[in-house]
Amino acid sequence: MASTKSPLGPGEHVIFSYTTDDGIDDGLFTDLTKPLGLFLRMDCDITTFKFDPARIVVTQGVMALIKVGPMVNVPALVPLLARHLAGDWGNTCPADWAANDRDLGSKTGRLFSSYLLDKVKIWIITEPTVTTILLPSEY
Repeated sequence: MASTKSPLGPGEHVIFSYTTDDGIDDGLFTDLTKPLGLFLRMDCDITTFKFDPARIVVTQGVMALIKVGPMVNVPALVPLLARHLAGDWGNTCPADWAANDRDLGSKTGRLFSSYLLDKVKIWIITEPTVTTILLPSEY
């Protein structure tokens, strides 16, 4: 993992606010673009990423899965998202893997990954303007 200098100055702290309505009409997603982007830059070698995730949203089911008391364990999603951005499609079938590689090369279509988070299947789907992290039952 590459180390990066913290964007914070001495005595500064990061406080994230999470809401269930991020402006998407149905209100079923939480926009985690800023916090996940920060953790990705701090914890990962971003030079291995093959594409930009654009906006990153998380469904209610995933938010419930990473909730720890009143807090949300956003860093739990970072290794999965980093794998997705690096072109490691996780537990996908050969046909989906090949489709991802084709669509990545052409910069069109959608990119689909499947991973386990605490023994629960998580899907990450990137389309041109948004990356969604969701449970299969929420598709």
